[in-house]
Amino acid sequence: MLTGYAHKGQADQNYIANFANILTRYPRSVAIKCAHPIDGAVKETQFLPTPADVIDWCEKASRPLREAAAREARIEAQLKAREEWNAAARAVPARKEITYKEHLELAAQGKTKVRPIGAFEPGGYLGPMNG
Repeated sequence: MLTGYAHKGQADQNYIANFANILTRYPRSVAIKCAHPIDGAVKETQFLPTPADVIDWCEKASRPLREAAAREARIEAQLKAREEWNAAARAVPARKEITYKEHLELAAQGKTKVRPIGAFEPGGYLGPMNG
């Protein structure tokens, strides 16, 4: 990163270590792009870059990566919510219909009557309630 500057000899080991420490906090692809001698942070500064220059450059370069990760997280949450909603919608139990033969077997066991209760009979949905 420093090869493009005329005053690169003024950069001591602490200066270089500081930039190395900053670059390790960002994804490898961003750090490599930042350190590029032509297209990196060098392109935006006239003199030796300050830590603030490098941090700003790395933040701008990593913004699309953060936005993509956030978008993926939102998509994953939406898909999970959709799957939960679909699972809840499918949870309606199917009505169990029985055959006439099964009805007669249940009537023989005393679990139901041989014939259904009419609407106007006692116990029917339109009949008297006291019966």
